Amino acid sequence: MNRLQSEIKDYRKKKGLSQDDLAVILGVTRSKIANWENGRTFPKPDMIQEIANKLDINLTNGDLINDFIDYESTLKKKFKQIEENEKNDIMTIGDACNLFLEKIKNERKVSTYKGKQIIVNKYILPNFKDLKSKDLTKQLITAWKREIVALNFSELRSNVIISTFKKVLELASEYGEVDFKVIKELSPIKRDKIKEQMNIWSLDQFNLFIESFDNEDKYKLFFTVLFYSGMRIAEIRALTKKDIINNTIYVNKIISSKYEKIDRISTPKTRSSIRYISMPDWIIDEIKEKIKDLNPGDFIFATRNKPYSETDIRRHLDRHIIASNVPKIRIHDFRHSHASYLINSGIPIKAVSQRLGHSSVKTTMDVYWHLMDKDEANILKLLGK
Repeated sequence: MNRLQSEIKDYRKKKGLSQDDLAVILGVTRSKIANWENGRTFPKPDMIQEIANKLDINLTNGDLINDFIDYESTLKKKFKQIEENEKNDIMTIGDACNLFLEKIKNERKVSTYKGKQIIVNKYILPNFKDLKSKDLTKQLITAWKREIVALNFSELRSNVIISTFKKVLELASEYGEVDFKVIKELSPIKRDKIKEQMNIWSLDQFNLFIESFDNEDKYKLFFTVLFYSGMRIAEIRALTKKDIINNTIYVNKIISSKYEKIDRISTPKTRSSIRYISMPDWIIDEIKEKIKDLNPGDFIFATRNKPYSETDIRRHLDRHIIASNVPKIRIHDFRHSHASYLINSGIPIKAVSQRLGHSSVKTTMDVYWHLMDKDEANILKLLGK
């Protein structure tokens, strides 16, 4: 165990912090903290001194450089060994995928690794597993890309698959196995699929929906908070009593069971997702009434402190959509409906972006461009340049 590794763990335990708590302090993911502590990965040089300063760790420059060199050397040897074990010492696309997944497994969240593993196994390996990476051509890439487009996924999903393959080939190119001109062919696709996939309720439609619930129904408050906050499903499921601060909701963690059978608590994907959301007094009053007998760390929307499952949430949503005779929407469309309501009410796009926890105003504009006043949208596009 190197010094920085040891100091991070000692600091956390001395302060009585969880890995999630320390992740928030340092502005990184919980999995990064875990990987640093167990030595699977090492902070990048530009972040090492920042960590040392925040945690009051006294490390000399030599300590930092030597620790980082040791880690980089170990990682390169591991990749080199995988490469050397391949027949003829020529990397196949399958080999490159193995290197890529190994890197993701060590450096990213479990859910991210699982997602990339599915993409690699389902969309890349069946087409290219045994192909020598040096034999990959622009024509093969173009044909594969057409197949992905033909699956008629959303623009976002298609581009996640394409960018994953691009990252695989970029890793292979570090070993001089892939022509950079071939990699350039994996550019994002552009099509107006987001608008087609987005279903939005007006405030009147939401009111019809929520009025179909009995006042005692525990899901009534859940869907109310979901609509009026614009939170992601993983964020609202993770809310605890201590996250209600005065008239705001403090979003600082997520719960996700994606790719796994169990719920896993982790930090949000980006720093901008950690935010305070102001809420109307009447909703805060209802939340405070609901949580008055809970412990600070208890989940708000839960049964016996187990967060409502996404399956149960969808079932209640579908049941009351039928009962209220409103258009069918997905859980995530509550977030879109919230954004639509704000934009159409004249709220500045920057304020909407911050409330949604987007990493930039550009992200908000890319998703909700079609909801904005055309003249205002063109002004923002011009200013954005």
